[in-house]
Amino acid sequence: MREIFFQKVDYLRRYNVSYLGLGNEKHAFTFEVDDVFFSHFDGAEIKKGKLQVNVSLQKNDNLLELHFFIEGYVSIQCHRCLDDFDMPLEIEETLYVKFGEETSDLSDIDKVMVLSHREKQLPLASHIYEYINLALPIKQVHAQEDDCNQEMLQRLDELTQVAEIEVDPRWNKLQNVINN
Repeated sequence: MREIFFQKVDYLRRYNVSYLGLGNEKHAFTFEVDDVFFSHFDGAEIKKGKLQVNVSLQKNDNLLELHFFIEGYVSIQCHRCLDDFDMPLEIEETLYVKFGEETSDLSDIDKVMVLSHREKQLPLASHIYEYINLALPIKQVHAQEDDCNQEMLQRLDELTQVAEIEVDPRWNKLQNVINN
């Protein structure tokens, strides 16, 4: 189990940016995200995908400003027919990194992260993963209903049909009381 953890950490290091030694100017980095990337996150909704991540880093003395542009597709399950389909994604996000005594998590409200002065690299894998997951719509369905598995839709329709239930006539008297 411990070996698996270290393999996971080692793999995700390829999504780190070494900012020490970079001049105070704009720098560009490119990363590829694929099925292996998603497999390193426990309980991931996304199992497959292929995306390119372009990161523009503006380095200043006391601040890093990162602009992410993520483009590609992820394979997810349709909430309508339960078939997998490829959903195209195009994401733009910004992250500001300040330096402090201790590294702290990303604040969703202000998109600011604090990185310890002792750190030599900026880990981006978790941010990339979060940006991709947050870009998914709440209702994940094929773009066109015709693309859905028609056999499954028909079966679901059959199962959701409500049978006509014979109502006891005594309840009709109560219905009259409610409607008045």
